[in-house]
Amino acid sequence: LTMEVRNSDGTPLEGIAVTWAVKAGGGSLNATSTTTNSAGQAQVQWTLGTTPGEGKVSAAASDAVSTEFTSTAKAGTVTSITLTPDAGSVKVEGNIAFTATGKDKYGNLVSPDYTWSSADTTVIIPVDPPGTFYGVSTGNTTVKASASGVTGTASVNVEAKTYPSIRIVSGNNQS
Repeated sequence: LTMEVRNSDGTPLEGIAVTWAVKAGGGSLNATSTTTNSAGQAQVQWTLGTTPGEGKVSAAASDAVSTEFTSTAKAGTVTSITLTPDAGSVKVEGNIAFTATGKDKYGNLVSPDYTWSSADTTVIIPVDPPGTFYGVSTGNTTVKASASGVTGTASVNVEAKTYPSIRIVSGNNQS
């Protein structure tokens, strides 16, 4: 960040102390006070905080001369993906839905485009909407959501489809 201090006729002022402070959004400055150079400029480096959102830094050369710098920090790239539920069961020819939650290295939520897949497509396959899987045959496997080289998994058990039983109570063997 650079603040420039000039007098009323526009001449740069050298040797003026500038006080810097983070006012919102966190992060850190490499100095809290700097001095203007021959061009009337004072500089500081601002490292943004780990939480997405607006950040603010103030710079003051005196009570009458101050300014504010703003920045918007965004979440980083996905570093972990968690599936909910982390395990589930479904019958053959039934659907089960999972949701994926991605986070960056600081735990901030991120919303990448997930690619959904099954470790064994003879047991379960991905269908629409995304995160939904269809039971093909009995067995145990893993479903996956992947983004940016990161994968989250959940286990799923596909059980045999059950059919209602029918019992003849009367009227059998009539002629």
